Amino acid sequence: MEARTIYLGMDQKRDELLFSNIKGKKFKDRRVRQAFYQAIDVDAIKSRIMRGTSTPTALMVAPMVNGYSAKLDRRLPYDPKEAKRLLAELGMRMGSR
Repeated sequence: MEARTIYLGMDQKRDELLFSNIKGKKFKDRRVRQAFYQAIDVDAIKSRIMRGTSTPTALMVAPMVNGYSAKLDRRLPYDPKEAKRLLAELGMRMGSR
């Protein structure tokens, strides 16, 4: 059995991203991070990319690792409409597929 965590980290420290033409404190705003989070369909990743061999989680710690807490392992739902709403609140927009 293997325990591996794959995650998307966002630069929340810098006022502006180092290698981007997007200006402003985007990732410092929780709503931007939440929009990214809710725009990612983890079930699609689980079924299509990981071929059903993964378990989406809200934590960096897997269930078989000491320190895991099932109470804390609650993900926000995949919700592209909410993601778009959050970005619109900030005057940004999400690309379409």
